[in-house]
Amino acid sequence: MQEIKNLKTTVQDAFVFLRQNTNKFDLILVDLYSGKNSPLDSASEGFFIDIKKSLAEDGTIIVNRLNYNQEFRDKNKIFLEKLKQYFKEINIVNIITNAVYFCKK
Repeated sequence: MQEIKNLKTTVQDAFVFLRQNTNKFDLILVDLYSGKNSPLDSASEGFFIDIKKSLAEDGTIIVNRLNYNQEFRDKNKIFLEKLKQYFKEINIVNIITNAVYFCKK
């Protein structure tokens, strides 16, 4: 990754980083799973507000979510409704056991 110009990666608690962040990013990747568990905060209003605040006007957020059984599909329906409150453009790509959400302001 050192060969990619203008690429800055950060490995830190996502919630703390976004809450304290004052920069704008073209791309934010969200993949917060540990096994099959994801922090409850990753679908909270505060998290969406912090992400949107950190996203450049033409930026994209990509969110990876598990989607391999009915339980996760049901959770993702609720998640999608929450996303719609914060992002105007949402595209979903289903990849084997996951759903990947591409969102723009």
